[in-house]
Amino acid sequence: MGLQYPRELIDPVIVEVNRAIGLADIIILIPLFIIAVIGLWRLKFYGALASWMVLGTSLYWPVIFCSNQYFYDQAGIKHQPTPMSNNVILTLILIFLSGQVGIYSRIIGGLSSCTFHSLMA
Repeated sequence: MGLQYPRELIDPVIVEVNRAIGLADIIILIPLFIIAVIGLWRLKFYGALASWMVLGTSLYWPVIFCSNQYFYDQAGIKHQPTPMSNNVILTLILIFLSGQVGIYSRIIGGLSSCTFHSLMA
């Protein structure tokens, strides 16, 4: 995402933007991931919610990266081309997400017969 490339091959703005993204990941994503792991380990509903948030964030960043690449091209900003592996990974994440949407709809359908108190127990 820019940090692994030599600084002279990319615009300095890209390096600083990616440093900010890395800091946001440390502040938000790592604690959220820890909450998800603990909640799933204890079989709590908040674990499932946190894991879906982690999944959403994991999908969000590759889309941001692809969007950045497009706008860097449009603005004439010096950057490295997107490797094919990024496109493959994004495609696999989208396939996984479509499966998660199916699972989520089954869970919501099953929840309609449950009470709120049984979910929080």
